[in-house]
Amino acid sequence: TTFAIEGMGSLLLALRFIPMFGWLKGIYFSVFHAISAFCNAGFDLFGNSLIDFTDDILINFTIMGLVILGGLGFTVINDVRIKRFSFKEWSLHTKLVIVGTVFLIVAGFVFFLLIEYNNMFKPYEFHTKVLAAFFQSVTLRTAGFKTIPQEGLTSASKLFMSILMLIGASPASTGGGIKTTTAVVILLLLKSVARGENDVVAFKRRISTEIVYRAV
Repeated sequence: TTFAIEGMGSLLLALRFIPMFGWLKGIYFSVFHAISAFCNAGFDLFGNSLIDFTDDILINFTIMGLVILGGLGFTVINDVRIKRFSFKEWSLHTKLVIVGTVFLIVAGFVFFLLIEYNNMFKPYEFHTKVLAAFFQSVTLRTAGFKTIPQEGLTSASKLFMSILMLIGASPASTGGGIKTTTAVVILLLLKSVARGENDVVAFKRRISTEIVYRAV
């Protein structure tokens, strides 16, 4: 699974890096950054991360795809691979991870686009602002790449960044953090308490008290 995903990522990155650096250096840069992205490591060979590629759709979406796949966890990847895209057949774990990941990415994207629109994103055209906000949301949880300078971000963005980094990736993944499932279970617990319910339920499945306590 790792070789397949990193291999595909390397091929996509090579479409950009080989014309830029030549065959040998281009292939090396492609493989290195594909591995770094999938492993949520954030190491780069450019010295300024990916700031030179802020508006490069191919580089941005390839790196984001690798980061997201690495952060989902091998359990989830295997579950989706076997059961395809049948949401009903996915395990509760997979459902929580997928829904939690999508929610965090979308929430982060909307937040950064609105908060930094006339701040760090001000020099860019609208489509670049959208791409930068999307990348910022994806990379923050554990990856560590950047396509915009981080020094001038607002205090609100830095606080939200800290929350995303605390949550991190998902169990059995290449990322760190308290994990998306932990965050989702805690949110479900708060929901059940607010409603005066005794059980914590997700997708019509009761989550055991032991798991809830462990999450807290």
